[in-house]
This record gives sequence, C-alpha cells and structure tokens, in this order.
Amino acid sequence: MISTKLKNADQSHLNKGFELGASCLDNGISFYVVTASGSDEIKAYNNSLKICIADETTLKTIVRANPGYLLLKDGTIAGKWSWATVPPGEKFTGNMPAGQVDKMNNKSRVLVVYSVSLSVILLLLLISTLPHAKKRDAEN
Repeated sequence: MISTKLKNADQSHLNKGFELGASCLDNGISFYVVTASGSDEIKAYNNSLKICIADETTLKTIVRANPGYLLLKDGTIAGKWSWATVPPGEKFTGNMPAGQVDKMNNKSRVLVVYSVSLSVILLLLLISTLPHAKKRDAEN
C-alpha cells in the first residue's frame, strides 16, 4: 500500500488497506506500507504491518491515489489499483496464478466499450469541424 502522506488519506481508506494487509499476511503474501510521512505520524499507525519510508515525489509517480496499491511478483508489477478499485483481500493468495492476477486487473467490458465509443464520437466531431474552420480562416 502506498500513501504519500498518511494524514492526507481518508481514514476509512487506510483502515481498508490495513485490513487488506492483514489478510495478505494471513494468506502468505508479504505486505508493506510505503509512505513519505514522518516518524511521529507513522507511530500513530502502530500495527503488525511493515512501514517503509520513501520520497513523496517518487510515490506520487508510482501511484496517484492515496492510498494506492501495487502488486509485485518476482520484481515485476503484476497489478496496480487505487483505493477504490483494489480487489478484496480474499482474492490475494500465496501462490496466485497469473490468470488470477489478470482477472483482478481487467477493466469492465462495458466501461471499455463506452470509453472507445465516446472517443470515436469525439474524433468524428473534431474531424467534421475542421473543414468549417479552414473555410472561415480562408475567408478572413
């Protein structure tokens, strides 16, 4: 779990992350909290999770959400989620097959269809306005 500043994250989102961390540890997965918060602030979150400190800009580069989640498998990023899209703890198990990680990362097909459709419509609108804009420029 990555939280640029623990004090700036919604407490309920942090609690959900701490619960996810405990679930991961129960299922044989290492779980770390990485933050740019100071040591006094970190002490307020004294739990069984390992908390590491990193540069705030680096953490914002990795994930924009606060908190956000990164799943590493053999040093490779296997999954990346915001606090709103992270799968529930029971989805994380000690020896997750690649297919399970793929399912956890898949976007909703409906969302993809809507996004592509909207992009095509906007592109067509942009293309249809170009001849009119060129004609106006030529008249001026």
